[in-house]
Amino acid sequence: MGEKDSRRAERTIRPDWGQFALVVVAIVVLALSAVVIPALGGVTFAGPGQLSAGDGEHDVPQLGDGASGGQTLDGAVGHSSDRSTIGGSVELSTEVQFTVRAEQGTYWRTGVYDRFTGDEWVRTGERSPYDGSIAEPRGERLTQVVTAETDLGLMPAAAEPVFVDDEQARHTEVSGHGQPHPTSPIREGDSYVVESTVHEPSPEELRTAGTDYPDSIDEFDYRQVPDDTSSEFVERTEAITEDADTPYEKATAIETHLRSSKDYSLDVDQPEGNVAEEFLLEMDEGYCVYFATTMTQMLRTEDVPARYVTGYTTGERVDDEYVVRGTNAHAWVEVYFPDHGWVTFEPTAGDDRDDAHSERLEEMDEDEFEDEHFEEESDDGHDDEESEDEHDEESEDDREDEDDRDESEDDREDDHEQEDEPEDEQESDDEETEDADEEETTDEELETETTYDIALDDPSPTPGSEVEVTVTNRNTGEPVEGAVVYFDDDRIGTTDVDGTVTGTVPYTESFTVQVEPTTTTTQGSLARGGPGAGLVSTATTQAAGSESAGTETTVETNAETTLEAPETAVPGAEVTITATVGDSSLVDGTVLVDGEERTTTDDTGTARVTMPETGGNATVSVERGEIGAERTIAIADGEIDVDSLVPLPGRTVDLELTHGGDPVDGATILVDGEEAATTANGTATVGLPIANEATIAGQFDGAAAETTVDGLYRNAGLLAVALVGGTGLAGRVLGRRYEITRETLRSLPAIARRLPRRAIELAQTLGRTVVDAVVRVAERLERVGDWCRSVARRFTDEGLAALAALHPLRLAALGLDAIYAIVDASRKRANALAALLGRGQPGPADGGGGDSQVVLTLRDLWRAFVQFVQPPNVRTKTPGEIGRYAVERGFPEPAVRTVVDAFRDTEYGQSTPSTDRVEQVGTALQSVAADSEQSGREVVERVGDDSARLIGETTPVADDDESDDDAEATQEPPAATDGNEADDRDETEDEGTTDG
Repeated sequence: MGEKDSRRAERTIRPDWGQFALVVVAIVVLALSAVVIPALGGVTFAGPGQLSAGDGEHDVPQLGDGASGGQTLDGAVGHSSDRSTIGGSVELSTEVQFTVRAEQGTYWRTGVYDRFTGDEWVRTGERSPYDGSIAEPRGERLTQVVTAETDLGLMPAAAEPVFVDDEQARHTEVSGHGQPHPTSPIREGDSYVVESTVHEPSPEELRTAGTDYPDSIDEFDYRQVPDDTSSEFVERTEAITEDADTPYEKATAIETHLRSSKDYSLDVDQPEGNVAEEFLLEMDEGYCVYFATTMTQMLRTEDVPARYVTGYTTGERVDDEYVVRGTNAHAWVEVYFPDHGWVTFEPTAGDDRDDAHSERLEEMDEDEFEDEHFEEESDDGHDDEESEDEHDEESEDDREDEDDRDESEDDREDDHEQEDEPEDEQESDDEETEDADEEETTDEELETETTYDIALDDPSPTPGSEVEVTVTNRNTGEPVEGAVVYFDDDRIGTTDVDGTVTGTVPYTESFTVQVEPTTTTTQGSLARGGPGAGLVSTATTQAAGSESAGTETTVETNAETTLEAPETAVPGAEVTITATVGDSSLVDGTVLVDGEERTTTDDTGTARVTMPETGGNATVSVERGEIGAERTIAIADGEIDVDSLVPLPGRTVDLELTHGGDPVDGATILVDGEEAATTANGTATVGLPIANEATIAGQFDGAAAETTVDGLYRNAGLLAVALVGGTGLAGRVLGRRYEITRETLRSLPAIARRLPRRAIELAQTLGRTVVDAVVRVAERLERVGDWCRSVARRFTDEGLAALAALHPLRLAALGLDAIYAIVDASRKRANALAALLGRGQPGPADGGGGDSQVVLTLRDLWRAFVQFVQPPNVRTKTPGEIGRYAVERGFPEPAVRTVVDAFRDTEYGQSTPSTDRVEQVGTALQSVAADSEQSGREVVERVGDDSARLIGETTPVADDDESDDDAEATQEPPAATDGNEADDRDETEDEGTTDG
């Protein structure tokens, strides 16, 4: 007893004498009751079975302090009172509180609080009896069978509970916040069934949930903050959530800040005043209560509904159930999202929490870990009595004093202990043997290293994507549950019963997947009660003297990053860029322009950034983590190019608008500030004002390009001078070439006056010709029809005899007659010309015995004249030039001039050749022929050849039996010649030489 007395002396206190006496009497009474009534031995005054001393209406037995004597973590959060005070340092209790049999592990919620006073949480609202349902089902159902391993004053259940089994339902109340509470303690060994709906919305769903909160949110203080909340607390929160636009983004920003900026520790001094403000602004460390309280209040300053929640983490998986201890006591935050309900957020860093708990448990003496619930009972059935004796002894130790009364009390205890000593010694020996066996077994199992196989559902995942990791035991091939998985030292979670866990791929080209193994079978047995069982949740399997049995692997990511951006931009313009990594959008990437951070990409990897105000090149890049991409954008103004050689006032011009060499489509074009057109593929046509200059501007993408077109009046004057000068020069050149004299120019008005009359005459002639042609065609068609009918009739009547009329020989004879007629007409024209020149014989009489006379035209005479003169390059000579050439060759000038003037007057349309003038020309041609070295017959033959192709101009004199129409046609050639005057004028004087 020496060591125990020493520890007792260290814990000595000096209470008020009256209070001390009352406590001693109470201890004695309770000790005797425990001996007399063994059934009461299961109710202790320290540990999980302690009854609440609260004065609340709903106070029931709850989780209390652990064996250490100070407040435990589960005592701070695991109670059923409507008030939860935030204290200072806490201890850990390894007592098993309850077990849960369920398909999956989760947080087991026990309390929900809405009002915060600054140093405690208060649950508002009334409780109501359970009426068969708690909340509206949302998500998948999760059935839990909860077994109390000590007397419970609360009902652990996964969020959100919706149903309680009938047996427990009679003893259940529901708070206004949807959490069930027992109306009487759930005794050790009792079980109940509760169903919950587990709803896990995706980040995208939460990000777009909005803020359309239902009225029920305002029925409680989910957005309440203490009245004395400082502006510094609000400003710090605003700075942390500065880049967050939605409630979800604000929640994740606050959650990330607390997890990364605060350390986890069980040793803290209770702050004075507002706990949330002290923790955010002054403290560097705290435990879950501080993290959850601070996050809840920060969200509320941003008008986001949030509440403080207490309960337990998953616990340790043993066989087919989860064993939950006092070390699993926890507090966290729930945030409300429209259409999704309350969603859990975890501001406490899990790995820091596990490390702190492990260190604390290692520091504690193994005697403080004893788990009475799982100790083997001895055959004599005195376990409960021994527990009470030990508890009484410890209670007396805590309240011992130097007074004699205490010494006598100790003597009485010593006597009692001596009576039980043989039994205690026997039990001690059994426990030592059992511990030795367990220790030996543990050492053997720890010597066997367990390794794991790690598999990803995507072997080359894209950064930022969700990837599922599966961990299996390499020796057995079975999935490993409860293994902690890390991506590059960042914990992503714990594997479930299928050995899987989902995490977000970091933004790196490769990352390391590390597995911190779960406990071995020996450690699993320790979870049910051996010394050091509290280490189960964080201990790792390790081979003696070897490296950790955890497995790691390196994964290469699909980190190919691209950045889409325009090649050119105008100074100061806002451009859109889109970043992708692999096949996914690069979300929340930092956008930089020339190394200066500007903004971040949205959910689609898109952002809008403003270009520099000066020209040149700008480098735009997007980065996140170790990956990124960049593009160079040319900064330049637009250009307008006016496509007009000589722009004139009041005229239209074509223009092209380009930027960086590329046409700008859809730009607005303004002329002197007024909208004039819109570009199509960079081009447009606009009208210039009647002014000396015009300003043309193009507007596109918030930018503008401008140019000025000036000197419009100058251009108009220069063009007028050029036209006048060009006209004068052309007149001079034409006058010289075509011998246009002043008399010719003076005759132009007369020619102009005659043009309308000649046009009318020509129109009348054409009209008559068309009418005659139509009539003649009609007559011919009628004759053809009559002929066809006669042929058909003859064919019908006469049969084969009628076919003779269509015999090929007869048709050939008709063709030969036509050819003969043409040749005969040419011969007659040649004979007429020969007769005129007196160098040939008149043609013979026609078959009919009558003379067939031919009327020679002025053109026939001109052709004969050209044949006599034979000028070189006759097709390029004018009549005047041919005449001068004839005089130079020695032909009589008067005769030459008579022929040339007559032909020129006729061709230029100044007069219609009369019969007398034709005779004059014939006479002159005879004079020319007299001086020609050629024989008249040769000329006649050449002219005859030309006449053969111009047979249409030969008109035989009408016989007596021809119709009047033919007579009129015979007298019309001079008019017809005049009617062709327009064509002859176009040919000018070249026509004469061409005919020659």
